[in-house]
Order: sequence, then C-alpha cells, then structure tokens
Amino acid sequence: MPEWIYSLPNWLTLLLFTGVSLGTCWGLIRLLRPLMERWFKDDHESRNGIIDILVAGTGLFYGLLLGLIAVGAYTNYSNADDAVSREANAAGVLYRDVSNFPEPQRSELRADISHYIEVVINQEFPSAHQGKLLAAATPVATKIQNEIASFAPTSFAGAALDNETFHQFSNFIDDRNQRLNKMTSSLPRTLWFVLIVGAVINLALIAMLGVRKIGAHLVLSGIFAVFLSLMLFLTANLDHPFLGEFSISSDAFGTIRNIVIPQIR
Repeated sequence: MPEWIYSLPNWLTLLLFTGVSLGTCWGLIRLLRPLMERWFKDDHESRNGIIDILVAGTGLFYGLLLGLIAVGAYTNYSNADDAVSREANAAGVLYRDVSNFPEPQRSELRADISHYIEVVINQEFPSAHQGKLLAAATPVATKIQNEIASFAPTSFAGAALDNETFHQFSNFIDDRNQRLNKMTSSLPRTLWFVLIVGAVINLALIAMLGVRKIGAHLVLSGIFAVFLSLMLFLTANLDHPFLGEFSISSDAFGTIRNIVIPQIR
C-alpha cells in the first residue's frame, strides 16, 4: 500500500477506500450490464445460476484470504505494540539496576538511560511515523554498554549486581532490535496485488448478476462494495504499525520517563 495514504486522516482514508470501491462497482455495472443482457437476453435464472457458482467459489477463497491477511496484520500490529512496551519496561528496569552502582557510574548511567529515552521519543518515533527508520539511539545504547563494562566490582555483591545489570542490558537490546525490526514490517506487495485484483473480480461478478431494476442492483452491490472497502481499510491501517493516524505511539516510553524514573532514588 502506498505510504502517502498514511499521511491522510483516517476519515479521509476510509472515504477514499469507500469511494474507489463504490465507483469501481457501479462503473462495472454500467459497463457489464448491457453486455450480459445481450448474452443472456431475459434468461436471468440461467445467468444468475452460473454467476452464483462463480461467486461461491471466488468469494469463499477471497474471503478466507482477506480474513487471514487481516488477522495476520493485526497480529503484526499487536506484536509491534508489545515490542515497544517491552523495550520501555526494560529501560525502566535497567535504570533501577544502575541506580545501585557507586558514583560516578550511577549518575552517568542514569543520565544516559534518560537521554536514550528522550532520543527514542523525540527522534526515532517521529521518524518512524514518517515511514523512515532512524536508529538515532544506537550510539547512546553503545555508550551505556561501555559504561557498564567499565564497572569493576570489588565485592561479591558488586559482582552479582554487575551480572544482573548485564543480563538486563542484554534483554533491553534484544527488545530494542525487535522494535526496530517491527518499524519496517509490512505486507508484501504481492499480497496487496492479489487483494486488489480479487476485490475487482468479486465486484465484477456482483455487477454481472441479473437484477431487473438497476436501482436495486446499485444499492445491493453498493452494500457489498462498502463492506469490502471496510475490510481493506482495516487491513491497510494495520499493515504499517508505525505509520498513519492509527499508529503505535511512544506513550510507553513517556510513562517510564514521566512516572517511573522520577520515583527511583
């Protein structure tokens, strides 16, 4: 799906999907209705019988495909949201762990973790919302790693703290990498091609049905077209978890910055 669509507000995107679907459907009716009348004359029963078989076959497989893709897109969106929450929570736990370090490492590490969160909120997320992957916080994460590695414990308790902090930092980096990977995830273009072509085929079959009154034909086919556009709109909205109005925000990091960290002494 073209990324410029995600720069539009949701209501306008929905209106666009609905308008294109209705326009395609009604355009196909105007185009195919005279052709089908020439082929089948007034034999609506035979005409609808053949089309019913086609609709049953294509509609079943297309509906199954569309449903599976929509579920897959939602699963990907949910996993991306979970990755953001896990990384934010890991940053908060890491901040708490380094608060037990002696000075000057404690102040330096706490300042760097706070700086990391600020970079993620103010640089990486705004960039992702524009469709660009920016790993601006990577140098900060590297600095945190080096500072933890420079800590030389002189007691058993210090060694245990050092090991636990390294373990938590490893989890933190793993969560960060997963979040960065999710920022670029989307459905393959081939799937979108199949979805769009399949939608046009199903709209064409609905347009071929033999309905004597064209007004009734337009209304009934319009209902189907609107439903189809809603499903495609939902799938497109979930396709890019960090793009558009319905995107994952940095609120989890904001909670750690504004609520959790100020309470850690």
